[in-house]
Amino acid sequence: MSRAQAQPEHQVGLVRLAVLCLCAALAACGYQLRGTQNQNVAFERVEVACNFKQSWYLCQQLESRLALAGVELNENAALRLRITTPSSKQRVLTIAGDASTEEYELTQRLAYVLERKSDRKILARNELSLARVYSHQSNALVAKEREKESLLRSMHRQILNTMLRELAELQLNPSES
Repeated sequence: MSRAQAQPEHQVGLVRLAVLCLCAALAACGYQLRGTQNQNVAFERVEVACNFKQSWYLCQQLESRLALAGVELNENAALRLRITTPSSKQRVLTIAGDASTEEYELTQRLAYVLERKSDRKILARNELSLARVYSHQSNALVAKEREKESLLRSMHRQILNTMLRELAELQLNPSES
């Protein structure tokens, strides 16, 4: 093997070693990419009751996240996770000198109930709310509408993360799960 061939192999080895050290350092400090952790919830099977057309994306994401957490979605499950009336509101936050809107506040609300189906005993209940502000520009309506939709999806993900963290902290009897 010539000296010219050995040198690139040596450099590749050093690069691999550097990447491995960087990964080890990040793992040691507790760093995790956002959204990569699966929340293990306190139950194995559940029926999801989420039949709102206006929150189709939210319902799909909820079912997907529960399935990723290893929860079997089944209508015959002993527990029911009911999403009650999700709502979305938009209000004017600031107005410019020419009486046009400069900023809007978006508010998302989601209430959920986890209940035992046999006797309708409520095991968990909460209402989650999240608000965000975005700027409005009359000369960029299409772009601002896309920004609003992106912001709403991000808010749905954040609300679902909060709900799944709360469900992961539940202490259920083995007979209830």
